[in-house]
Amino acid sequence: MDKPIKQPMTMLQASRAARERLVHDIDKALTDKEFIQRTGDIKLEAVKEMRHRAQSGFYGDFTSPIATPITRLVRDATALGLTEVATKARDGEYDG
Repeated sequence: MDKPIKQPMTMLQASRAARERLVHDIDKALTDKEFIQRTGDIKLEAVKEMRHRAQSGFYGDFTSPIATPITRLVRDATALGLTEVATKARDGEYDG
C-alpha cells in the first residue's frame, strides 16, 4: 500500500510551529534554576515579557509589526542572557 504524500506546511503552519519552538525555548530558560539565580528579578520579568511577545507573534516573520523581527529577537535574547535562543535565531530555527 502506498504511503500518503505529506503536504508541505503552509506559511501559517510554519509560523505557528516556529512560534511554539521559540516559546518552548524561553520556557526552558524560565524553569532553569541556574538561569533564574544569575538573572535577577528585573531581567526575569523582562524574559517573561519577551515570552509574551513571542507568544503573540511579535518575533514572527509573517506576524510581526516590525520589519526585522529575527534581528530584534537576537538582540533581545542576547541582552537578557538567552544565548541559546539568540544562536538558534541566527541559525534560522525560528524562521517561518
